[in-house]
Amino acid sequence: MIIDQYDTSQLSEDTIAAIEDWTNRGGMLIFGTGIYAYDVLGGFDPQFLQTNCLGIYMSGTGDFVTEQGRRGDMYSETGSYSPYDYYGVSIDMYLSNIYETDTAILSGLSQYDGYYHYGQGYGNSLSSGNGSITYLYYALSDPDVVNATTTYVAENIFSMAAEQAKLDIATFHNSEKSGIRYAYNIKSALGIIDMEKANINYGVLNILIAIYVLLVGPVVYLVLRHFKKRELYWITVPAMALLFVGIISFAGKGFRIADTTVCSVTFVNTGNNGEVGSVLYAYSADHDDWLISLADECAYAGPLQNDYGWSKDPTDYYFRVVEDLSGTSVGIRPGTSFETTMFQCRAADQVKGEILTEDVEVTNHSVRGHVTNETGHDFSYLLIYDNRYFAIVEGVEDGEEINLKNAEVLEQGDSSSIDDIFWMTAERNYEENKTLAAQMAALYVGLRQAVDYQGTVVLGVVPNYDRVTEGNCSETSYGVFYCIQ
Repeated sequence: MIIDQYDTSQLSEDTIAAIEDWTNRGGMLIFGTGIYAYDVLGGFDPQFLQTNCLGIYMSGTGDFVTEQGRRGDMYSETGSYSPYDYYGVSIDMYLSNIYETDTAILSGLSQYDGYYHYGQGYGNSLSSGNGSITYLYYALSDPDVVNATTTYVAENIFSMAAEQAKLDIATFHNSEKSGIRYAYNIKSALGIIDMEKANINYGVLNILIAIYVLLVGPVVYLVLRHFKKRELYWITVPAMALLFVGIISFAGKGFRIADTTVCSVTFVNTGNNGEVGSVLYAYSADHDDWLISLADECAYAGPLQNDYGWSKDPTDYYFRVVEDLSGTSVGIRPGTSFETTMFQCRAADQVKGEILTEDVEVTNHSVRGHVTNETGHDFSYLLIYDNRYFAIVEGVEDGEEINLKNAEVLEQGDSSSIDDIFWMTAERNYEENKTLAAQMAALYVGLRQAVDYQGTVVLGVVPNYDRVTEGNCSETSYGVFYCIQ
């Protein structure tokens, strides 16, 4: 939020409180001050601002003007002969025109215990709860600040604000604010799901190759001999070879991946009002920008990466999140064909249904208790996890209650980490049974979302679950319902 050349004392107490609360919960608030400093800051509590305006240096006359409009002595007020000395940093060369700009002198931002705060010559930032407050010593709307809106300056202002806000990516992806937790092996798990159906259609390609062999063999030879042009055989065969290589290359791309390919796992927390989130693994055969449309209304959508990328060029980007009247779309600008990336999204609507548990326990040697599936979907497998012990058992149909003590156990063990379960179930089965491995991978992705809760986790996997995307893309989708006992 940027406030510049605006009298905030005209805002209601509720509005001021809402802005302060939003900032403390992670918002980045940016004030443009300069000659408007007293108006811009006037509506807020000084304790929230963590500063106050000592006066405004008028660049045209060199006067130092206080809030009451009186001219004062800058040295007696601030201990400095000029605003540039007070900042303790040189004015950035990209903002050389700030010397001709009215400048606000703000207490507590430039020096602390004899050490200067880190900052640019045009502003500084402070932490405020989980968010930040950034003060620019000039007004963005001041016509004398001719360079204040360049891309370079905008990036640096944002960097100052972001550095003081507690919104680093690792924290974001491991918080309930996101609702979706990032882990390195999630990409590996989604890759296993992708390989489940990665079988090239060789049928049409074999036919094309057979036609080629027939043509360059007896057919071309007999035709050229009939017209007594056998000397052209040496140029006809290479020409046809190039032609068919082009046809097979073009057609093969279509046979394998005609559209953007997506693998998704949607997880439903049945014990928390049916909250729904999804992670997507996507790529395209094309080298061009691509977008995929999300099927349902989103509460939010964005990348699921540990690096978002950064550039000073506003026309340069990697990830894209587009929201318009048709809905939400996500995509990337790839550097190569088949470049994989991950996205996350959270549905605005909740899903009804629940998993009922009674006295569920799992150890290294046994699993017991009762599980009832009332989600409206059949589970092919159940994963029960408690602290470090886990078990995979045969699934349960919708409406069915099973006694885990009598269930067929597919895998059971003691895991020192969540990732051990991934290696012991999904990876172990990959070579012999890709379908089973894919379902185990989906359960791992769901488990990653549930492990921060205290208690025994019961998860059920649903193959061929509802698509997360719509339109021109091929999607393999799994659903994972879970509850915490």
